[in-house]
Amino acid sequence: MIKSTYIFFVFFMLTAVWSCNRPSDMQREHPAVSPTFYADSLRTLGRGIRLIKEEKESLAFPPLDSVFRLPVDDVLTTEELRRLSSESLRRLMIYFNLMMNFESGYQYFDSLERAKHPVVSRYCRRELWVVKAQMLMALDRHAEAVDYLNRAMALKDENNDPLSEIFCTATAGITYMGVDTISTRAESAFRRACRVAERSGLSNYWLYPQAIGRLADIYLQQGKYEESISLCREAIRLCEKSGSYHGKLKWWRRF
Repeated sequence: MIKSTYIFFVFFMLTAVWSCNRPSDMQREHPAVSPTFYADSLRTLGRGIRLIKEEKESLAFPPLDSVFRLPVDDVLTTEELRRLSSESLRRLMIYFNLMMNFESGYQYFDSLERAKHPVVSRYCRRELWVVKAQMLMALDRHAEAVDYLNRAMALKDENNDPLSEIFCTATAGITYMGVDTISTRAESAFRRACRVAERSGLSNYWLYPQAIGRLADIYLQQGKYEESISLCREAIRLCEKSGSYHGKLKWWRRF
């Protein structure tokens, strides 16, 4: 029962709309836009996203993977390639979850890490470790998953991107709940995601209500009923505000 609940959490994540919002500090330092960025984005990441939305996910891997084959030179800026790489890692996590091909997913992400891509290895390690942990959770390799999550949470800020921080910490929290018996680790991850969302003004990002909803789960288990009810109400409010009703009924039924 517990395992099926956390599997639901994973697939619940897959239904959300992924978005990019505010520019990071790196973008401000490198404001130039390369002449090929728009075309490269449509051809690689954009095509993969479209195929997933069209439920043709079996065809999505080549364009998503091709992001990491783009030339690392003066054609794309470092920030452009980081943005594409970061988003492609998230979409590839969705792809492997939809295909339920977790072993191949782990092997792919592991090979990508071992390849030491100059941008991924410098700016996207946190995403890479979190998505590897997701694959390991589904493979019941919990100790390894916890190790990757701990490394991801301990990593100092590597890209100054609040969206990256929210994604990684919220996803880490959800994954911790599936692989770790120490609930304080998940609680710490969710709290961190909430702080970043509130500080950056990105509370409309879909993972923010998920994070506070999962915090409500933890507080309910701890017997902190008032705190849990308060967080559930806030999660419902944000879902109504954004028009996303995934999980609203589930949260409300507890009370």
